[in-house]
Amino acid sequence: MAATLYEDWHRRRQQLEVTAPLFGQQYLDSQARVLDYLLDRYRDDAAAQQKARFPIADGLVLNKRVIVVHSHLGGGTVSGIKDSAAAKLRASRILKRISEQDPQASAGAPAGGANLGSGDRVLWRLEYKQKYRTPIFTTLAEFVEDLFGPHDPDRALKRLVAAFDGMNAEHQEAFMNALFKQIAASAWADLAWIEFLVRCGHHSTANTALLVWHDRILAFERDPFLEELENRLRVKAFGPAAGDKLRAFLADKEALIRMEALRLLGEIGTLDDVGLLSDLLALPSEADEAPGERERMLETMRKLAGLPS
Repeated sequence: MAATLYEDWHRRRQQLEVTAPLFGQQYLDSQARVLDYLLDRYRDDAAAQQKARFPIADGLVLNKRVIVVHSHLGGGTVSGIKDSAAAKLRASRILKRISEQDPQASAGAPAGGANLGSGDRVLWRLEYKQKYRTPIFTTLAEFVEDLFGPHDPDRALKRLVAAFDGMNAEHQEAFMNALFKQIAASAWADLAWIEFLVRCGHHSTANTALLVWHDRILAFERDPFLEELENRLRVKAFGPAAGDKLRAFLADKEALIRMEALRLLGEIGTLDDVGLLSDLLALPSEADEAPGERERMLETMRKLAGLPS
């Protein structure tokens, strides 16, 4: 029978007593305080009787952070494009087919081009400007104006969402990939692009939003665009899939991403994440570990548990 959250916390607390002689007391006392608090606080609480999503492993050797994270998340929870190279490849294949179907596309069809529907023209125009490095828009309204003529910002957003809705599924995916490439690799600051991601309702929205977050964390200082993206993540604007994409970044090769993911997980995570972080803390030290990374894990655990400072 699957363990409940409460049962899993109890097992983890017992495991700390076995772990201490092997690894010493470093970090264990802090984990014990978190688990003792949870066991007392949620003793008769229905919230702790739900199935543990990240239960302690039985008989499995989980000796690397990437193994721990992806073993818990499972093979199918973090899907979609993984990086800029994958986005470029997928979008370019689809754009090639569009240009083969419409000869005007490869020659530079005008904004009001005859043969492409409005949705496909939006996709083609974004990719064409990137490919040939023509002067490119930075705001959503500028992009829409280039295609359909002048619009005020609110009407431009509605027009782009409507054009996106008019694309078939394959072209929607190509547009999201192309959009990710542009937002992640540039200093765009127009918050309307974030609103578009929220309103379009595409299944890859969470994946796209978190990939943008990842690349902008690495490329730029914190700015209003990044702050707004995180605000939307805090209110679950991109749906539950965003949480798992963020959890996957706990195994990222870049220490900065892992540290920032821990910080944000402390704000949007759940009680289930206490188990995931406990398993990460149980790992032997890895060569690329950042100074303070384990302390950040403990801080995140305390926040999720609601442990008073």
